[in-house]
Amino acid sequence: MDKWGVESYLFIKTIKTMKQLRKPNCPYHGNKEDVVRIIYGFPMPELMDRAERGEVKLGGCCVTDNNPEWYCKKCKKDIHEVLIAG
Repeated sequence: MDKWGVESYLFIKTIKTMKQLRKPNCPYHGNKEDVVRIIYGFPMPELMDRAERGEVKLGGCCVTDNNPEWYCKKCKKDIHEVLIAG
């Protein structure tokens, strides 16, 4: 297979997915303890329970390309973009 074939594509896609899964530090105070993922879509009862416990934030049913992925409970602010130094 050539150097930019399917295997390279899958590797790059996996690395991007892994970066998205990493919990970021809050850009406002630098801590990640209070940062939770924002979940979009219609929540099932289990997800509602997690939201009530503060494990996730419900983001609503409208999904766009600009929706934030993370929320800081301490600052009460959405984290729109996470820059990962590499």
